Amino acid sequence: MKPEIKKRIEQIQKSIAPEGYKKTEIGIVPGDWDKYKFVNLFSAVSDFTVDIEDYPLYSLTIENGVIPKSERYERGFLVHKIEDTYKIVRENQFVYNPMNLRFGAVARYKGIYPISVSGYYDVFSCKDKKHIIFMDYFLKSDRLINYYNKMAAGSLIEKQRVHFSQFLKFELQLPSTSECEEIAEILSAWDRAIELKEGLIFEKKQQKKWLMHNLLLDKWKEVRMGDVFNFEGGFSASRSELRMDEGICYLHYGDIHKSNKLCIDVKAEYSCLPKLDVNATA
Repeated sequence: MKPEIKKRIEQIQKSIAPEGYKKTEIGIVPGDWDKYKFVNLFSAVSDFTVDIEDYPLYSLTIENGVIPKSERYERGFLVHKIEDTYKIVRENQFVYNPMNLRFGAVARYKGIYPISVSGYYDVFSCKDKKHIIFMDYFLKSDRLINYYNKMAAGSLIEKQRVHFSQFLKFELQLPSTSECEEIAEILSAWDRAIELKEGLIFEKKQQKKWLMHNLLLDKWKEVRMGDVFNFEGGFSASRSELRMDEGICYLHYGDIHKSNKLCIDVKAEYSCLPKLDVNATA
């Protein structure tokens, strides 16, 4: 890392604006970033439907964005607003939860076919399509989440929210449109690389499962434990118990040697041992 870059990072970490930078509502940003009103960047979308056959019902999650609403969490019957209608969401439109925005509950819908979401959510789109990918990252960034928390209203912390009307009044420093596109391309490239790595990891895990099945499970057979292990004598085999001598657990040799099974029932008789109420597997 170049000395000047390292120095700049250290200054920003200390809340000192380096030369060419400035302090703003969302932290220290480049000096050439200009203020933009969100009302000039986004527009509300208010298309409604009762047809969840043609417009499948989706949910907004903080972790995974806009995803199909599972049967387990199906709560559509609880929605009684606007005569039980749902809001339609189309490709590249954003879904926003006023209650959980301060935790990052805003996401772009990346599907091709239109869907529906709870009428409680707000749906909006970018007025300039060149901002879509950048806003997908920016609106969920730590800087914005910190800002949402500052702007959230409500007497009780657990019920604080950022209403969409308030969201549209935000006026924040942003890069130019061309820089937005450059930033979005860099971040998208990293996302593609991460997805590729995750795909490779998943493939390796599947290969390991196949190897475990073929090298272990299919090759097992029942044997005498005495034929597999060598045991040292020196303690009584008068009764079956689990002993601990200086932190080492032992099973009586006689119990193991005479067994044809791979599993033997044992019982812990010392309080310092974890309770064993299952079979101890060899």
